[in-house]
Amino acid sequence: MRTLFTWYGNALLNPRTRLWVLLGSLVYLLSPIDISPDLIPFAGQIDDVVLLMMVISGLSQLFSQRQGLTQPLERDDDREAEDADRVTQTINVDAVEIK
Repeated sequence: MRTLFTWYGNALLNPRTRLWVLLGSLVYLLSPIDISPDLIPFAGQIDDVVLLMMVISGLSQLFSQRQGLTQPLERDDDREAEDADRVTQTINVDAVEIK
């Protein structure tokens, strides 16, 4: 499921595929043909709700990136270099058994 969310989010962030993914999602939501038919009371709406959740999540991520609200992730190499520069202190603690 995580792979599906990642693929969908990346497709929404890609300017070449964004419009097609949104149109395909809209057609799927409005189409009577689903993975699970909407005639089944609870199970029929699960795929629609999941798809709607993925659309909203992807669009909010897209808008937040355009507004500059998200920061790019820091590379691990940079973090390791910063950790090496910091002075670390070790605290010794004597353990006492409590009965």
